[in-house]
Amino acid sequence: MENRILFWIHAIGGEPAARPYRCGYRPSAPGFSSKMQSAMEEPVIVLSRQELDTLLSSLVERDEKLVFKKDIKPKKTDEPVDLYVFSGHLEALRSEELDGMLMETIEDLGYEAKDEDEAWEVIKAFYLPRKCSLMKVDEDEYIIGDELARRLGLLKEAP
Repeated sequence: MENRILFWIHAIGGEPAARPYRCGYRPSAPGFSSKMQSAMEEPVIVLSRQELDTLLSSLVERDEKLVFKKDIKPKKTDEPVDLYVFSGHLEALRSEELDGMLMETIEDLGYEAKDEDEAWEVIKAFYLPRKCSLMKVDEDEYIIGDELARRLGLLKEAP
C-alpha cells in the first residue's frame, strides 16, 4: 500500500504548535543547508505499533489538549485518543493509515516538490530545526513538537 501523507499546519494558537520557532530560516527546496541536515540527524524517537497503541489508549483529549487518564477525573466531554485524534496534535506525519494533501501543503508553504518523497524531506527540514522531533513507528513517521513529546514521556526534560 502506498504511503499516505497527512500534514497539519496550525495557523494560530493550539497546542503544541503555538510556540516560537527555534530559528528564523526556512528550507529551500530542493537543497537544504548543512544546519538543517544536522538537525535531521538528531536522535529519533522509535516506538513499536504496540507501544504507540498503548500510549494512545492511556490518553484522552480534553479542551484540545492530550492528558493522561490517570492524572484526571473522567468527564463526559473527554475524547478517546486514536491515531486520528493524535494526528491533530502533531506538526506533520507520513502514514499508511491516514490520508492527506502533502503537495498542496508544500505549495501553501511556498515550496515545490517533484513527488511525495521530496515533499516529506522538505517538511522534515522545515520542522526538525524548530523544536520538533522525528518519531518512527514501523514504516510511519511523525513530526512531534518537543514540548508535547516531553509531556508524553517520549523525550527527557530539557536541561
